[in-house]
Amino acid sequence: MKQALLIGLALAIGACSTLPVPPTPAADGAAETFWQQRQLALTALQSWTLNGRIAVLTAQQGWHAGVRWMEQDGEYHIHLDAPLGQGAAEISGNRAGVVLRTSDGEFSAVSAEDLLEQHLGWRLPVSGLRYWVRGLPDTRAPVEGQALDATGRLMHLRQAGWDIEFKRYAPAGLLELPDKIFLTNNSAGTGAVIGTDTALEIRLIIERWSE
Repeated sequence: MKQALLIGLALAIGACSTLPVPPTPAADGAAETFWQQRQLALTALQSWTLNGRIAVLTAQQGWHAGVRWMEQDGEYHIHLDAPLGQGAAEISGNRAGVVLRTSDGEFSAVSAEDLLEQHLGWRLPVSGLRYWVRGLPDTRAPVEGQALDATGRLMHLRQAGWDIEFKRYAPAGLLELPDKIFLTNNSAGTGAVIGTDTALEIRLIIERWSE
């Protein structure tokens, strides 16, 4: 199943027409200056919508779903189409907490990660992804490592136990935003575990950004 999923993703990814990330990180001060400017612009982006596909992979299993993520001034709504073969799921969250709606009912919690793991069986790092999908570090967690390209775009980020690879960017209005992101968590201690596997990989392909 995992092999078929990866083949399907490779074909779909190859059909996308977007800008490639330069392969070599820049080490000069210009990249850092560009990065500081990008952070200001990306942080100001508080309302957006993305449409795409997400795959959740372990050494033994693989699942995928369509995703539509709407963010509006600190509140978010995520629609997952047929995750894990269980039908659609919707996640809504704000500062007060998170609500998950599935065919089994409506559930609430403080943490989206705990809610998804409990009811769907896998752990999506929603809190961090709200920043990472824009090509930003999560401001609430220390940055353990990062690499920039020559134009100040994030190529790699390590944060909160996750290795985040920004494989590709695409133009979105006046900005360039990630449209292909791979995340890997190899630590069982973070709770990113399905069954007996200790490594979790998430692949997010963004097909369209809009405001």
